[in-house]
Amino acid sequence: MIKLPTELLEPILTDALQDSRSSALDLLLIHPRTTQILYRHVYQQHPCAINSLNQLELFSNNVPLELLSKVRALHINLPSAAGSVWDSVGNALTKCRNVQHLKLRAMGLWNEDRRGLIEGLAAIDPISFEWTSPDPPHHISLSVVTPCLTIVLNQLPRWSRLLHLSMSHVQFPQCTHPDRYLPAVLSPTLETISLGQAIKAPATMLAGIATACPRLKRFDAEDIYSESIWGSRVDEKDVRNKLEDSMSFYGDFSITSRLQRIAGGDRGVIY
Repeated sequence: MIKLPTELLEPILTDALQDSRSSALDLLLIHPRTTQILYRHVYQQHPCAINSLNQLELFSNNVPLELLSKVRALHINLPSAAGSVWDSVGNALTKCRNVQHLKLRAMGLWNEDRRGLIEGLAAIDPISFEWTSPDPPHHISLSVVTPCLTIVLNQLPRWSRLLHLSMSHVQFPQCTHPDRYLPAVLSPTLETISLGQAIKAPATMLAGIATACPRLKRFDAEDIYSESIWGSRVDEKDVRNKLEDSMSFYGDFSITSRLQRIAGGDRGVIY
């Protein structure tokens, strides 16, 4: 079969790759020629998972640009010990500019150069975007510190096809008037938001996010605190009252609590 013309071999290998019973790795290892033919289909149809800073740099610097441009789903998982990672992340995103689904697990630091993050997010136009912490889910840690969050929020109005946004371990700024921090239209296309482990996010901030997304259908929040994690949780009723006052959001909104806090006897009661 290896001796078949490319015009015949490529559709055969592509069908085999799409068959759930086939292993992509097994097919890629058959022969150098099958590897060459299938690589572009693998990058286009399967998520690319990056699990270290070194792997990310090798990926963006050594994989041909023609293949990187075919990446549709990119999962970047960088441990918190990696330090400042935004030059490498930005380099990868500018080359994977056609990515549709981006999952980012990385720690944002307060004192770091974020130009790579700005350039990388500006280079893509995803359908779904997720940013969470590299720490275990039960750890209360901040990965999306305020300067990083500001960069993301400023980019959202520029993404023309974003449907799903998921963020956790987030720190909002301390602002009395959230409308002065949020863009007038946060996203013209966004349909669902998932927000978890957020601090300094009072009811006015959550309501402001919802009303700034005209097509938003669902907003799910979990473990949201109006000040620090040792302060009071945001009550769903307060957010709903704000939304009713604005009369500009008609989707589903919910707040749940999952994490238990030792101090104060908070056992994560669902509102």
